[in-house]
This record gives sequence, structure tokens and C-alpha cells, in this order.
Amino acid sequence: MTESSMGTFKQRYANLDLLKDLAIFLVIFYHVGGMKSAQIILAASPSNLMSFVDYALASAISLCMPLFFLVNGMLLLNRPLSIRAHIRKIVSIILLMIFWSFATQLIFSEVGIYQQKLTIPNLIRNTYALPFPLNNHLWFMEALGVLYIVFPLIKAVYDHERAWFNFFLVIVIICTVGNETLNMMVNIFHLFRTGAVEAMSNKQFLVASIPYGVFTDIL
Repeated sequence: MTESSMGTFKQRYANLDLLKDLAIFLVIFYHVGGMKSAQIILAASPSNLMSFVDYALASAISLCMPLFFLVNGMLLLNRPLSIRAHIRKIVSIILLMIFWSFATQLIFSEVGIYQQKLTIPNLIRNTYALPFPLNNHLWFMEALGVLYIVFPLIKAVYDHERAWFNFFLVIVIICTVGNETLNMMVNIFHLFRTGAVEAMSNKQFLVASIPYGVFTDIL
């Protein structure tokens, strides 16, 4: 418990703070080349056991962004929801995403990384599409915005129909984690059959035929 400047007490959860600290560390490690280095090592020495160990450890850093969403969701679901404040949050996320998307494009254009002619339609189109490697780093703000838009419905079900919430959660896990697990199994089979790691499977086994496939991808 910590005392705020207003004289009231604001509860902090040490375990959630530790999870956020871990996620920050993993994000930094991921973006300084941790995963890329592991892929290079595995491709160079596919028969070396330590290459697999290194790749497995590096793969664990991909939990960085799910950890952030996990902490955010736990806090949101377990406190009262103010629709007015929630709408302001959605608007602020959208405005921040537009600002940083425009700023990224302007900076990249100025230093010569972005070669297309910089026009208002291009600024808007790239902000909507988030092309790699221009401003794809803002994908998490897009996902966060979508989650905040649908969150009042999730919150209502969580508070009043927990069984339906659990059902929806299982479906989302199957369509996301289950799909990635199938891809990993295909990759492992391909590796042991051919000894090659270049052609990695990235198929949509479970969500291609589901109408809300894009939505489950974001979740």
C-alpha cells in the first residue's frame, strides 16, 4: 500500500510490478537481436543440442508483449469500469498511435529511409496498414485499441456471466496458442526430416475458416 499526494491509499501489487519489469527486460532483449541471433545459430548448427537450447530460451522472450497485456487485463477486469474514462482512454490511444505513426514517417522520410513520396494519403494509408519496417512497431497500440473497444463487453460478461467468459477464453486460446503450437510441431517435424530450418511454417490452421479470425489473431 502506498499513500498518494491526495491523502488516499493506492494499492500496488508487487507481483504485477515484477511481471512488468520482466516484460520490459524481455522487450529490450528481443529488439537488440536476441531472437535473430538464436535463429542464425540454429541455422548454422542444426545438429547441435545447445543450438536448440539457445533457440528455446530466446523464444521465451516472445512472452514480453503478452505479459503486458496480461497485467493490463488483470487490472482492468478487477476494478469498476467508468465508460466515460474508458472512452477517453480509447481516444488517447488512437491519437497517440496517429501521432507516432506520422512522426515515424516524417523522420524516416527526412533521413532517407522512406523512399515513397510523402503525401497526406500515404501518411493515412501507412497509419492504417502499419507496413514493415516503416511503422509496424506500433502494432501493439493497434491491438490495444481494439481490445479497449471491445473491453466493456468482455467486462460485462466477466462480471455477470463468468461461464461464458471462460468459454470465450478457451476459444481464443485454441485459435491463437493452439495455432502457434501446430506451427511449431510442423517446424520440428520439418527440421528432423530435412535438417533445414529456413522454411518455417506460419500457417493459419485454425482461424482461416473462422469468421472472427482477424479478431482472434489480435487477441
